[in-house]
Amino acid sequence: MRATKKTWHNVLYICILLAAIFLLFRWYATANSQRIERQNLNYAMDSARQTTLQINSELINAQRRVHNYAYLLGRTLQGADVSAQMLLELEENSDFDALRFTDSEGLSLASDGSTSDSRDRDYFASGMRGESGCTVVENSMIVNKDMIVNKDMIVFYAPIWYEDEICGLLLGLYYAEDYLKEMLATSYFGEEADVFLCTQQGAVIASSEETSVYEQPLPDVLRDRGVVDERTAADV
Repeated sequence: MRATKKTWHNVLYICILLAAIFLLFRWYATANSQRIERQNLNYAMDSARQTTLQINSELINAQRRVHNYAYLLGRTLQGADVSAQMLLELEENSDFDALRFTDSEGLSLASDGSTSDSRDRDYFASGMRGESGCTVVENSMIVNKDMIVNKDMIVFYAPIWYEDEICGLLLGLYYAEDYLKEMLATSYFGEEADVFLCTQQGAVIASSEETSVYEQPLPDVLRDRGVVDERTAADV
């Protein structure tokens, strides 16, 4: 009788021990999974941060280039005007997709001799105040290899000084999509990720996707597709 009772006690102890081991294992597995998720999140955030820094550095370098071009151009001018031939020669030896000169009246000249009105552009007012900067112009029409194309452009601008006065602006233009596509290409743990560069309003400037035409702000698109919830879209 005692032996039977002792056996049942041993079985009970073993069951309790097994239950404790199972609960401990579940706790460890959950904690380890949460730790891995945090590590993966930190990795993804750090990777995104590095991509951001890389793009920011490239934009700063492009701004410096157009500023240097504007300075050198101003030093070599014989008058207050820049000719299409001067733009063409400078364009052929630059990294920009196109260069333009906008005079003090807002008339923008391209290297092929075509002109357009830039008086309504924000960069025109800023540049004529002596400021340099970068902006995005949507659906900008530009002649490239005898073809007229409409693409979003990243426009870098800097004032050109002649005899201590601003005679106009030099614009360095990049096709936003082509210029940033390679830098936006990112993969996480061997899987390619869709990466987007957006304006403050959420409009997509460029992305790593093959096609990236979005009529709505990106957070709204991701919310409507169920990729993110309402709160995440609002936070973005």
